[in-house]
Amino acid sequence: TRNSELKKKKKNGKKEDTTALKELVELARRPKNQLQPQGVIVAVFESKHSAVNIGYILPFEADYQETDMHALFRPVDQRTTLAVLHIAEVISALGLPSSGPERLSRLRDALSHKLCSVMLLPWQARNRKPYARFLRVIGEAGDVEAETKALLEQNHVDDIEFGPEITASLPTHDYTISEHEIAVRRDLRYLRIFTIDPVTARDMDDALSCVPLDDGNFEVGVHIADVSHFLLPGTPLDKLAAERSTSVYLVQRVIRMLPAILSEDLCSINPGVDRLAFSVMWKLSPTGKVLSEWFGKTVIHSCSKMNYEVAQCIIDGKVKDDWSGCPADYVKPALGPFGAVTIPDLVKDVLNMNTIALRLREARFENGAMALNSTRLWFKLDEEGLPVSVHAYEIKDSNRLVEELMLLANLRVAHRICSVFPTTSLLRLCAFDGTHAQTDIRNSTNVTHCRHPAP
Repeated sequence: TRNSELKKKKKNGKKEDTTALKELVELARRPKNQLQPQGVIVAVFESKHSAVNIGYILPFEADYQETDMHALFRPVDQRTTLAVLHIAEVISALGLPSSGPERLSRLRDALSHKLCSVMLLPWQARNRKPYARFLRVIGEAGDVEAETKALLEQNHVDDIEFGPEITASLPTHDYTISEHEIAVRRDLRYLRIFTIDPVTARDMDDALSCVPLDDGNFEVGVHIADVSHFLLPGTPLDKLAAERSTSVYLVQRVIRMLPAILSEDLCSINPGVDRLAFSVMWKLSPTGKVLSEWFGKTVIHSCSKMNYEVAQCIIDGKVKDDWSGCPADYVKPALGPFGAVTIPDLVKDVLNMNTIALRLREARFENGAMALNSTRLWFKLDEEGLPVSVHAYEIKDSNRLVEELMLLANLRVAHRICSVFPTTSLLRLCAFDGTHAQTDIRNSTNVTHCRHPAP
């Protein structure tokens, strides 16, 4: 039988275990007349799901007096099964009296309408439901702060404030770039460099520039804040940032990957101040063809904190010599411009970049790119930072302008890495492997081949 064959193969190691599993699944593939594939689980080699779950402890009878009592835990995530808790452990964890006639009624009141966190224990084959260990009460169900804490804990998002051992080595807000650092970088502070971000953005990590050349081409730059200058390898902050891996954006708050001194100040390309950056500079034709390029460390100085709405007003022809053609809610003091830059200068730069971006986008789709856009939402908040309404976010040409230049930067950097480090660079290749899903996509979209643009 197949079971006896599987037992024999298990004795010979994990590799044959996997082979046996694949063979069993192969035998259970769907017949042509069935819509859904069928399979049989024969082994679990490694558990990947989180053992921490958020949910509710279901009501129990307050006059139940057995010594070894249990309660059921219902997870918020309905994909997870009910679990069993020892009531004595819950009482102990909450610091409630372990005896007395009112102990259960007090416990019931303490858990009523409360979000709780538990740790699932290994599910024994003899048990109809897994057991769990009670961790803590998070808060009242329906309360925004409690629901937020539960969401973060369920997804293992670390929202603990950065301690002094993390921030001690960081510079302060009065940090200035040394003359030596400026000397070893390309000084681009003379360029009209500006950011385009959502109007509520507090961390500007990329900026753009566009200079028309006498030969009809353009010098276009993408400038990324140089976080690595402050985030040194092997430091406690480096290790913590690697664990967090990204900033997490919630409706009413942001859990930063890096302390605010970096993310919102020294590594944010704020207008009117010098900042360290990595830049890629191209000489582009009006159609977006790369004629030459340069990569390197730079010093930059942003002249404007522009937002997508203002940039769209420029593209729509509503801005000439002042910002009066833009909605007042989007004309902020940081919009500037600062220094000797004028509003007509910014208008010219945005329009030139938009023309190039349209050509780049057209070329990408001609080359086989696919648009897999999903609806994005934005929330209107009250004075306390809580959501009061939700709306669909409309993607406009100003968003696509930034997107195209960032995509071009990523593409050119990837080509550069492949040419300089051919044996150690990474390439993500989505090759056609003949699976049903890819066959369906190919047939429905009439895609015959996809290729990367030539460098």
